[in-house]
Amino acid sequence: MSVVIRCLSGLGDKAPAAILLQADGVNLLLDAGGALQAGETIHWPEQLEGTKLDAILITHDHIDHIGGVAQLDFNIPLFCTEIVALSLPKGRDWHPLPLRGTCRIAGISVTTGLNGHSLGGVWLHFGLDEGIYYSGDISLESLSFAFDWPPKAKVALLDASYGDYDQPQQACIDDLMERMLPQSLLPVPPSGRALEMAIQLEQRGYTVSLDPVCVKFLEQVKSLSPRYFQEGFHAALSQFSPRPWMESDLDALCVRLAADPDGCSGAAGRLIAHPHYQGRVIYTGYMPEKALNDVQTGRAEWTRWNVHPRFSDSRALVEHLQAERIYPLFAKPEQLQRWQETFKQRLCLSNCLTD
Repeated sequence: MSVVIRCLSGLGDKAPAAILLQADGVNLLLDAGGALQAGETIHWPEQLEGTKLDAILITHDHIDHIGGVAQLDFNIPLFCTEIVALSLPKGRDWHPLPLRGTCRIAGISVTTGLNGHSLGGVWLHFGLDEGIYYSGDISLESLSFAFDWPPKAKVALLDASYGDYDQPQQACIDDLMERMLPQSLLPVPPSGRALEMAIQLEQRGYTVSLDPVCVKFLEQVKSLSPRYFQEGFHAALSQFSPRPWMESDLDALCVRLAADPDGCSGAAGRLIAHPHYQGRVIYTGYMPEKALNDVQTGRAEWTRWNVHPRFSDSRALVEHLQAERIYPLFAKPEQLQRWQETFKQRLCLSNCLTD
């Protein structure tokens, strides 16, 4: 079987995810990422001109993996998990992907497992060419979401967002707690790190308040089986008692967790822009231009909360997969020195092609 993999976007830079998998006339689009910066335009859909897509598969609901769906033909069959479907454009039809399991899409066997990165998020494994594994975004350190180890794969397209970085999550937690004040704001992705951060904060004596979007995901998580989460997390959520959200009470002594993580929109964006909100703003993830400016001007601080794999995690995953060809996604080449030293000829930094 002839297989071609084209990285339309996401290889060689921190960029929206869009991977075209072609196998014997079948064209599958893996993720359809939107712009990382507010106001930017994505151009990867232009590379699909003349290509008839048989299906779109979305790994999770973060903007850089799902935000480009609106620019694609709504008649193309789209597959995602039930939770991810809640973030699709209004009126967009979809077909279910299992959180854990195997199905056939356009005649190709597709296996999914929990990605440890976000609520309802999965990785994708294709029964082609001795196995092709696409991680999307993953995390092996999440305190809330379980990660499933995938089947072996000859080709691995991996989340390399952190490049050579290798600091453990506990060090990140310690650093965040040193920065916390009783009145703080953490801009977060609701379906990602929000709830595990909230639990950690409450356990350390902070009064925590979640915006309505985060509360919505809290209720969804409570309705799901504990088997999709790390041991003990579901029980901790049942004891979690956030303070009711009162955005107008600017002087409330509480730690607010609110969307959106870029600080541009949602409740977080409104509070940051409010001239009378004096709480400490702490970003903990990817830094778009708005967030960078907030930090540079002293309006905010930044410290990382691990939501992508460290280098040592990626190395363990490669060994598990027994991968012969490794494509490091979502990172610049200069961030990948240890990757190059470790994986040598197996590491592919140019566009993907396999027969």
